[in-house]
Amino acid sequence: YFFKGASMTIAGRNFSRHICLEVKAEDSIEMVAGSVEVELLVLQGVPIDQPVVQHGPFVMNTRNEIMQAFQDYQATQFGSWPHADDDPVHPRERGRFAQYADGHEDLPEEVPVDIGSMSVKELKAFITAKGLTHGDCVEKSDLQARAAEAQGDAQCAAEDG
Repeated sequence: YFFKGASMTIAGRNFSRHICLEVKAEDSIEMVAGSVEVELLVLQGVPIDQPVVQHGPFVMNTRNEIMQAFQDYQATQFGSWPHADDDPVHPRERGRFAQYADGHEDLPEEVPVDIGSMSVKELKAFITAKGLTHGDCVEKSDLQARAAEAQGDAQCAAEDG
């Protein structure tokens, strides 16, 4: 899907409007942006060769199946729902997690961050996301030290001499 930008060339063909193209995964094609930045959504899948009917959040093969899905949802909300309302919103600072009907949660594992390779902008964002401030950091090394503190890797300054 070519959905942002003024123009681009795909496999030698020029496009000046946003389009959806289907290409074979085994084909090698060249994609070249026009004079301004473009954005594409590239998906890969196998055609299901079945009819598709979509209405609201439901996707089925027939209109009757869509109607049945609505009836099932209205009757049961697709089984037990552990939340007080139909559209719970969790605080953004909560981060990613999965909450199950029995109450237990899965949290993603912390991915180690390479503070040494981060730009000043990335360091500031990382520090802020961890709930610390960086206004008193003058040099990049100050930001790296604060980021290490935020990550829990800070070492005693006395060890450095």
